Amino acid sequence: MNMSRMLLNVRICPRRMRHEVCPLAFCWFFFVSTIHALAATYYVSPDGQDSNAGDAGSPWSTVQMGADSAQPGDIVLVLPGNYVERVISRRSGNLSAPIVFRAHGDVSISGFYITHANHTVEGFTLTGFGLPRYQGTMSVRTGAEGCVINDNAITSGGLDVYGVWINGDVSGCTISSNRIFNTSGHMIVAYG
Repeated sequence: MNMSRMLLNVRICPRRMRHEVCPLAFCWFFFVSTIHALAATYYVSPDGQDSNAGDAGSPWSTVQMGADSAQPGDIVLVLPGNYVERVISRRSGNLSAPIVFRAHGDVSISGFYITHANHTVEGFTLTGFGLPRYQGTMSVRTGAEGCVINDNAITSGGLDVYGVWINGDVSGCTISSNRIFNTSGHMIVAYG
């Protein structure tokens, strides 16, 4: 349903209901608050298994499993360890409910490849290990509007691998408080 039409309907509650709660307004409030209540926190640990539930007691073993499963508003909490994988986004978050990847402690990972809107990546050490030439340890590509890349240590472990690579139609992203060092390619590359 078109949101502007729904808001219009909320405003034209019958006069006899002026001092009561309009049922449509109540439904809209309940729907919006339910979206945030359904957000999940998933856990990833080097000791986990991807066949697990992804909760605190039975975490997954790969961050990619978190990317494959996370919905808007979800948090993928990555526990300390070394993850030799490049995480590829699978779906967009929402402006008010991004998909969040958060390192909890000392977490090393090969990299991220973000091609969907409203993702947050924070607190990781991105190594670039095993990435092909002319790629970014942190790649932000067409479709990655509204992403936040914050408080990461970014380096590159391969030949001609960039620190941060922004390529294509990307807008509204924030890249802040990152440390980029020892790159074999450029530290930050932006095309588009």
